[in-house]
Amino acid sequence: SSGINAEYGEHLNSTKEILETTRENLVTKTTQLAETKYELQVMGNNLTHTTEALATKTTQLADIRQELEVAINKECQVNRTVESTWDLLYSPEFSNEILTVEKLQYFTKNIEKLSYFVGVRMTDKIIRFLKLYHGFRQDACEDQGD
Repeated sequence: SSGINAEYGEHLNSTKEILETTRENLVTKTTQLAETKYELQVMGNNLTHTTEALATKTTQLADIRQELEVAINKECQVNRTVESTWDLLYSPEFSNEILTVEKLQYFTKNIEKLSYFVGVRMTDKIIRFLKLYHGFRQDACEDQGD
């Protein structure tokens, strides 16, 4: 009977070890699950933010396309007599005027707007759009007598 008790005792100890290992694994897996849930929540938040940013950019793009369509239908001729980038200095904003930091910054900001059009062919329609809506003066077309 003592041999049977010893055998059951060993079996009981073995079962307790298995149970303890299983509990440790459960704690580990529960921790991993909590971490994974957190990461998933962060990714979900990032996805929401990205979706919102995409929606904003899509709206901005639609607005630009609409403005472009309006510009396409306007009668504003493009000055094609520009021989160099320095011909800008003949414009009324610069010619016989004092170059100020403000004028230079305003021009720089307008040039930066071209980044929206990277990859777009610079046709007369695009140039008219830029001239009408992003030029130094809103009356750029009227000044040409068009």
